[in-house]
Parts: sequence; structure tokens; C-alpha cells
Amino acid sequence: MALRTIVVQLLLLVILSDCETCMPQLESTAASANGSAVVTKPVTSHGVVLNDTYTTEVHNVTKTTTSRSLISNPCKGSDIKINQEEISGVGLPTWQVRIINECTNPSCTISNVIVQCGLFHSGLILVNPMIFRRLDAKQGTCIVNNGRTIGRMETITFKYREIWMEPLRYRSARISCVGG
Repeated sequence: MALRTIVVQLLLLVILSDCETCMPQLESTAASANGSAVVTKPVTSHGVVLNDTYTTEVHNVTKTTTSRSLISNPCKGSDIKINQEEISGVGLPTWQVRIINECTNPSCTISNVIVQCGLFHSGLILVNPMIFRRLDAKQGTCIVNNGRTIGRMETITFKYREIWMEPLRYRSARISCVGG
């Protein structure tokens, strides 16, 4: 069985571990001190569990994150990711920018995202100023989504044309978490 399948099964077991009636107790999982997972499961033949016959598999697991820990972690600036890629090299290159809010906590909002954008400008493609615009030329800052909230796992995308890829990096944001 592939390691990816085991990790998915481990995640399901962790998520459903509070509900004893949600799934039969045919398979058990334990973590050892060296970071590996030990999975004990029944031996089946054509979908039928053979009486009192179990196999044990040991798999290396690097990290397991439960859905509860994803939700309970507060959002932070490092949850804002900026990715750029060249999507056309014909003539003046076209670059696509993706600004992603990777925070998964539903009780947090991220707004007023400010990006260090240097001398950013776009030749031949007008960037919608409601999506991305210069805020302060002297400080070399731009604002994303006109300061509005960027939703959980939401991506703001725009394109620009320039000879080189403009360096864009996260600078600041307003992060609010209810109850946190």
C-alpha cells in the first residue's frame, strides 16, 4: 500500500477518533517515538475479514496535522504567499501573479494586504487598480484587493507585462481573529 494512502488513512483516523460509532474499530494506528506510524489492520479475502488475523505495517510519517489544529491556529503574515510565473515570452514577457491567503482558520480575516513592490509598473496590460495598485511610490508599496478582505484560501490573480519579473514580497496586513 502506498505511503500516501496510509497518510490519508491516518488523517481520517485522527479526524474521526472522537467518534467511536463513525467507523468500525477494524484498524488501529499508533505512533512510535522515532516518528514512524504502526498500522494494524485485519486481513481480508474478497472483502471478508478473516477471523483474528491482522497485519502490522510500519511507515515513516514526517508530519500529521489534524483539521482541529488547522482551524485553531491563528492567521499570520506568513500565510500570505506571492507566486509569479512567466506565462508568455513572446515580445514583451507576460507575468502572472497569484497572491494567496493560505490561512485556514475560519474565525480569522486578513485585509489591507500591503506588498513591497519597488518600481512596479506594467507595459501594455492595465492592471485593475481594485486588484493591485501603487500605494506609496517613495516607500515602493502596493495594496492588494483595494484593502478588502482576502478570504480563506482565496487567490487574487493579475497579469502584467514587463521585461523582467518585478520583485513582489509581503510587507504587512491587518489580521483579525475572533476569540484570539
